[in-house]
Amino acid sequence: MLGKVTIRRADIDVTPLSLLEIIGDNPPRYRNTMFLDFTVTIERPPGGGPPLVLSNTKTARLLNDNLTVYPPQGHVYQLQEPVDLAPVGAPNQVVAALLQLPLTVSHNP
Repeated sequence: MLGKVTIRRADIDVTPLSLLEIIGDNPPRYRNTMFLDFTVTIERPPGGGPPLVLSNTKTARLLNDNLTVYPPQGHVYQLQEPVDLAPVGAPNQVVAALLQLPLTVSHNP
């Protein structure tokens, strides 16, 4: 119905760095918060027209607070709150929201 929907990371130079906290030491436990800015391109938006490009109106926060190793290896991070999406350049015109984004993270050197 919507065609291809693509989520692409935005400029990493403007997104805050991730936060790593040690929350236990025997055994080691870590809490990792990743911050993510992105665009969403909808190939065939509802109502027709050209592809619609949306961006998040505020930085998304993804969290895993049960890591036993760092860097993560196949760990799932969860979106901490819904993220509003608006057309690029019009952050006050929210047209959609991302409610969930389970994200599996693995470090590959």
